[in-house]
Amino acid sequence: MLLENQPSSPGAVPAGSAQLVARVAQMLGTARDNADTHYEETKRIIAEASLLLESHLARNAQPPASRQSGVLARWQINRVRTFIDEHLTDCIRVSELSALARSSPSYFSAAFKRTFGASPHAYLMKRRIAMAVEQMLGSAAPLSEIAMNCGFADQAHFSRQFRRLMGSTPSNWRRDRAPRPFSR
Repeated sequence: MLLENQPSSPGAVPAGSAQLVARVAQMLGTARDNADTHYEETKRIIAEASLLLESHLARNAQPPASRQSGVLARWQINRVRTFIDEHLTDCIRVSELSALARSSPSYFSAAFKRTFGASPHAYLMKRRIAMAVEQMLGSAAPLSEIAMNCGFADQAHFSRQFRRLMGSTPSNWRRDRAPRPFSR
């Protein structure tokens, strides 16, 4: 494994921004050093670093300073973000989010994408995958249970979304990060 000297939970999101920057820099340094010889591992590390940054930015990003055409207003961003955080494991429809933002579903979808850089569905999937990553690293719960806890329809749906975003199946990803017993 390329990250042998890494902390015990390599994918855990650090508490502070400075720790996050240090962790992502360390991951990218490892990826750079091993890019020529360990292509798949490098892809996985870069995907994981990207997820960490996106998750951090989604939680801490400030709305645009000035009112731009075609983006959500500060109050809409706050209301939608709070709703998503409170209902992350529920079925969330664009029509519900657009009603919260007091706009039509089509305008809301376009404005959401301009504001957050992803469609509502893609944003929701990234947030759910980030939640699943935390659960996978913090417990030994079965993947089917984690999938249900994170709002996925079933384990197959979770596995497809996880692989699409992280480049590996959940079981392989988790196995790569499991604590290794000491060998003599």
